[in-house]
Amino acid sequence: MALFDAAVRTTVVVRRQSVYLSILKQLGEMESLTKPKVDLAPADGQVDFGRVAVGVASQASIDVTNTSTVAASFRFVTKPEETVLFPPWLVASPSYGMLPPGESCTITFTAGIGPAVARDLALGRPTMSEVLILRIEKGRDFFICVSGQALPSCFGCSPSQLAGRVAPMHELAGSVLLGDTADTDLFETVIAEHTPAPGAHTSTVPQPSKGGTAGELMKLPKEVWRLVDAVMSDGRSACPGLLVCPGEPVQVVSIRESLDSGAPFLPGAGALSFGQVLIELLTSFLEPVVPCAMFPGDEFDAMPSP
Repeated sequence: MALFDAAVRTTVVVRRQSVYLSILKQLGEMESLTKPKVDLAPADGQVDFGRVAVGVASQASIDVTNTSTVAASFRFVTKPEETVLFPPWLVASPSYGMLPPGESCTITFTAGIGPAVARDLALGRPTMSEVLILRIEKGRDFFICVSGQALPSCFGCSPSQLAGRVAPMHELAGSVLLGDTADTDLFETVIAEHTPAPGAHTSTVPQPSKGGTAGELMKLPKEVWRLVDAVMSDGRSACPGLLVCPGEPVQVVSIRESLDSGAPFLPGAGALSFGQVLIELLTSFLEPVVPCAMFPGDEFDAMPSP
C-alpha cells in the first residue's frame, strides 16, 4: 500500500467574508474622500420672504458650505418637464458656482412683483411658492422651498375690479385675491359681490370705505381718481416732464402703498412721482382703459397722415 501527501487549498468562508467586507469599507472610504459634501444654513432649506408688496423687492438668503476635502460645484437645475429655472417673480444669485474645501458662499433670493406677475396674481393663477433644485456635481440634490405672501394690490387688476372694490385693496382677504383654487377668477368674484342691482344709484366720486365693507359700483377706480386729483392739485400738472420722467423712488413706493392701504399720500410728494405711479397703474391693468369693444374694426377707415 502506498501513501501520498498532497497540499490542497481550502477556502475559509468566514475569513473570506471578513476580507470582502474590509475591501468594501476601504473602497467606500476612498469614494467618500472624492465625493463633495455641502451643508445648508438653514438646514431645512426653507426660504420665506414674508409679505411682499408690488414694486418692492424682498430678499432672503441661504449659506452653502463645502465640508468635504474636494471642490464642490453647485448649480440650480430645472425640474422635470420644465424649461425655466425660476418663476417670473424670483431670481437667485449666484445660480451656479464652485466652492473650494472649507469655503462658503451666500445665495441671495430676490422676490419682486412686476406688472405681469401682479396681473396673474389678481386672477388667482400662480402663488408665490416654488421648490428649487440645487444640484451638487457628483453629490446629492437639495430641495429648497421658497415662498412669500403677496399683498393684495390695485396693480394688476382691471378697472372693473377696482370700481367694484370700495375698500382699500389691503383689506381684501388674501385667500380671495391669491385664489386658493386655480380656477377662481378674481374678476368674476369681486364683480359678483359688488355689482349693484339694476337701477341702483352709483357713486360719481370714489370714497374709500373705512369699514372695508362692500360698496356700490363706482364709475371709475378710486385709485385712478386719487392719482389724477393729486396730479391736478397744487400746480403739479404744470411740472415739466410730467408722465415722461421718473419720480423719486422713495416717493413712488410710498404712493403705491397709500393707494393699496387707503392712507393719505406722503406730504411733499412730487408731480413726477405721482405721474410715474399713474402710468404704472394704467399699464398694469388686466384690460385697457378704453374697452376693447370700442376699438376700431375692419370697417374703420384710418385717417390719412398729414
